[in-house]
Amino acid sequence: TDDKRSSVSNLKSEVGGVEMENERVLLVDRKYFQPVLNPDVYPGSMPPAGQVAKAEKLRSEGNKAFLNREYWEALQLFSKAILYNPFDNFLYSNRSACWANVGRHVEALDDAFMCVTLDPLFV
Repeated sequence: TDDKRSSVSNLKSEVGGVEMENERVLLVDRKYFQPVLNPDVYPGSMPPAGQVAKAEKLRSEGNKAFLNREYWEALQLFSKAILYNPFDNFLYSNRSACWANVGRHVEALDDAFMCVTLDPLFV
């Protein structure tokens, strides 16, 4: 419903949010500031709870690998987790950090962009 959602440009003026190039990509629920993908752009639905749990487990394993400086292993774990839950912006952020640590800066930028596309308030 229109009263619960606003475009990123409206939210930007309300909370000092980030400038977005493609405002059609994202709508934000004002009450909780939780990003939701625009159904006109992505008609999919959130993954089932079981898939989200698998993604969280893989993210936890990826975080451990990252802390041990096993960046390629962490990349694989975060990539698998993204397949289970492509809506988790933290997975893209974490994978972006891995890409940066292995010197793959274009991939790092791609994942960073995806992270802030899913959650423009992510800092």
